[in-house]
Order: sequence, then C-alpha cells, then structure tokens
Amino acid sequence: MVVAALGLGTTAYSQSLSVVAKKSNVKWDARKASGSGHYGTLQLKSGTIILSDNKIKSADIVADMTTIVNTDGQDGQPNARLVGHLKNDDFFSVDQFSTAKFVLTGSSEFKNGEAKVYGRLTIKDITHPINFTVKREGNKFATKLQIDRTKYDIKYGSGKFFSDLGDRMILDEFTLEIELQVKEV
Repeated sequence: MVVAALGLGTTAYSQSLSVVAKKSNVKWDARKASGSGHYGTLQLKSGTIILSDNKIKSADIVADMTTIVNTDGQDGQPNARLVGHLKNDDFFSVDQFSTAKFVLTGSSEFKNGEAKVYGRLTIKDITHPINFTVKREGNKFATKLQIDRTKYDIKYGSGKFFSDLGDRMILDEFTLEIELQVKEV
C-alpha cells in the first residue's frame, strides 16, 4: 500500500527493505453522506520494498483484514457489532478473504522525497489498478489515498446500488492513511 525511495542521484544502487509491521500504521476513515462516519485501524501482515536507481523497483504489501478495529466508539458491544459488520459479507468478507494486498507495477523517480507509484490493489480477491503519491522521510514511507469500495464488491449502503437511503447512505470512497516503518534486509 505504500512505498518510496532514497534520493540516490544517478548512481546505480539497490536496497532491500522489509516493512516492520508492528511499527507501521494503517488508519481508515469511512463516512456517510451526512458527514458522520467511523474510523479505525488495521495491521499489516508483511511487506517488502526494493529500491534502485532512485525508484521503487518492487513492492509487495499485505494487510491483515482480521485485525480491523473501530476506534471512534466506546469499548464494548457497539464497537464489537460494527467490527463484526465490517468483517461480514456486507463489507470485507474477512472469513473468506483474510488479507488485502498491494503489488507495485511502476514508480516515478523520487523528487524532494516524493514519488508517484502505480500498482494493483486486491481486496476480496478482486484486483484493480491504483496510483498515489508516496513521501519518504528516513525509514518511514507515508501516503493518504481514497479507495472506491464498490470496485471491490462492497455495495452495502451505496447510493450507486440502493435508493432511498437518506442519511444512512455510506460514501463509496473511504480513506486510508498509511505509514510504513522499514528496515534494511
């Protein structure tokens, strides 16, 4: 889901990096048409990044969908109910699809610590192209991106598929804010 490179100039240099899952953060934010919504976190399962010639040459990032947590509510039943709903077939079908994955297909060169990355995002075993800007600062890579959930067969509460939802309509796009902590392999 996130990748970046060193300002290496024109010298050919390759660096293999491993994502430190326990020190990385994935925050999600989903909103209703009314503006209210929910937000929370998700943990990464694994990730590798290869940098070369001031570009990201390879990246493979896997998120553990079983770790989805809602952090805007109180502890207890409402939180458990929402998380259960997010994990069921109305949303991410976590019992059947326990991971989501980003695989890099290309990258621009880094300029001022930023690069444009291109790849394939797989959620619920459905893959679509995606691109976004990544920022690198030391051993951290960060991005913020929008994902259209309906492309991944997540239609619950979508105004594209259901009418008369009123303020119960859920926006099709949700936000991911990702910060990867990496270490050299």
